[in-house]
Amino acid sequence: MATGVPANDENDSRSLSFGVSHHQALISFRNSRLHRELPMITRVSSPSRSRATNTSLVQNASRDGLLWRATFLMLLVTTVMSCVVLRLAYLQIIQGSHNRELAEQNRIRLIPLPSERGNILDRHGKLLASSRLSRSVYLWPRQQSPQQWQLTAQRLSQILKVPPQEIIARLEQTGYDSPMPVRVVQQITPEIFVALAEQAPNLPGVEIFVGSARHYPHGNLAAHLIGYIGEATAEDMAKNPDYPMGMIVGQAGVERLANTQIEGVWGSRLIEVDAHGREKRLLGVRSAQPGNDVTLTLDPGTAKN
Repeated sequence: MATGVPANDENDSRSLSFGVSHHQALISFRNSRLHRELPMITRVSSPSRSRATNTSLVQNASRDGLLWRATFLMLLVTTVMSCVVLRLAYLQIIQGSHNRELAEQNRIRLIPLPSERGNILDRHGKLLASSRLSRSVYLWPRQQSPQQWQLTAQRLSQILKVPPQEIIARLEQTGYDSPMPVRVVQQITPEIFVALAEQAPNLPGVEIFVGSARHYPHGNLAAHLIGYIGEATAEDMAKNPDYPMGMIVGQAGVERLANTQIEGVWGSRLIEVDAHGREKRLLGVRSAQPGNDVTLTLDPGTAKN
């Protein structure tokens, strides 16, 4: 009886060999499939990582831009606020007293009150020169800027029939910072008075004061002897520092020779005004003192002959 591998063992061996071969084939198939899919996975996942990286870079750039804009805005606001604070400190601390003084001077006005000149009488006590009511136009220099006064002078020139250059010259002579008014015209007519009243809202700083003007009942009789009056010159103002602007003094004849006796002493009114220059209340008054009369030995009847 020949010996050999039993039939059952041979079958088992074949089954085992077939199972091993099948398993190896399955592993090889999986490896080959994995090898084929791996590049695809790599190719698919690579754009995703690129997009994520790009998104991160964009977000970082956006945050940096916002940070720079916020920093710039903070610096700008800080600079502006610092300028405002420094300006306020300059106006309140350094220039505070000066600004308060200017505001007070703009709120309070000192209005001059012309004195009435004394009469000039003849030997019989009759009038040779006297005073009568008149209206004069004054300007408050601080009410307008120099540029605005140029325009106002043009308007006033048409009403007062005075060259605008003369009006500006009077303002410049006194100074645009002067707290005292400047007289530009004396003894205006009723027609001019009405015209100024109608244009008052368009003429800030222009005011009409009531005063007195010289009147000579005999006209030109003995005019060379009696003389005449006029506004004080620069020389008169230098000799008499207490003279207010627009002071009337004698210019010739008896009017000049006896000026210290008949000129009197000007007074003043201290008033408070509002923003439009309208009087609100009276703060004080110093009454004007009239001048003394002067009697001459002149006889008008003899002078006529």
